[in-house]
Amino acid sequence: MQEYTLHIKRNLLQMVLLAAAEVGIASCYGQQTAVISLIMGNSASFIYFLQLCYRIKRTSTLPAAKAVTNMRVGWILSLGFIVLFLVLSTKIVQVNLLLVIIGLFSFQIIVFLDSTVIVVKSTFIFRRKG
Repeated sequence: MQEYTLHIKRNLLQMVLLAAAEVGIASCYGQQTAVISLIMGNSASFIYFLQLCYRIKRTSTLPAAKAVTNMRVGWILSLGFIVLFLVLSTKIVQVNLLLVIIGLFSFQIIVFLDSTVIVVKSTFIFRRKG
């Protein structure tokens, strides 16, 4: 469980750094709408990530049948949250939907980059040993 907590902290730090870079670049160019949109999208991404972490932690103590049901219900609730957030962001005039979506996918970007690093490292380690 300590390793799980370490990964959560690392991913949260990476998400904060990515969000800060996105917002920093947008504010350097004086794009107030972009800043608001990216903050909204990244906030939704943080909430989604924390929901996922909570669900995994809670499900790890359940029996297999209940865990599967719990994950299915959680998946539906998370998808509903994302859809609700996107609908809300279309209703706000001062928000760019594309930038909200970019911020919303920051968690997926971090996971993709982490996975790429793991694959590249394991490839180089495998070549050295072989």
